[in-house]
Amino acid sequence: MGLKLTGLPIQKTCSKCGKLKPSADFRIRRGFILRSWCKECESLYAKSPNSVVARRSSSKNRRNTKINVWREYLKIIYGIHPKCGVCGMELTWGHGNQHDSVVLDHRMNGKEPICEGFYTWASDHECSDENKKLFIESNFGILCRSCNWRIPTVGRMEWLKSIEKYLLSE
Repeated sequence: MGLKLTGLPIQKTCSKCGKLKPSADFRIRRGFILRSWCKECESLYAKSPNSVVARRSSSKNRRNTKINVWREYLKIIYGIHPKCGVCGMELTWGHGNQHDSVVLDHRMNGKEPICEGFYTWASDHECSDENKKLFIESNFGILCRSCNWRIPTVGRMEWLKSIEKYLLSE
């Protein structure tokens, strides 16, 4: 059973191609208003390099390319399967919330040259000699997701002292 288009015109002229077409050839916006371009013109535009979808996609591809170049550099520095600095679990350079994914941890208590998350930073910065130097100066640690989740980012020494005090108290 289809949608009844009560009150809508039977035909409409597409403002993109200029052709008179049946109203079924147009998508419906909120309030049962026909869109100005026909489905065919919208589809052609979505596939064109000028479309918003294409621009978002190419921007994402550029960002992913930068991150992949950084990831290859990190494999050279830390190895293909680095180990978590706390629990020793073997990690991978995958991304996402996989439990065995590498997490680059800020361990200088907020005094790193790179203050934001590494992958956020890397998506905006080329893997140049200058940026590699910044990365090395930031002294990132390698952790698994689980250990990174357990350790606070700021105030670590105080946290460790309170843990030690707790564990040694009777």
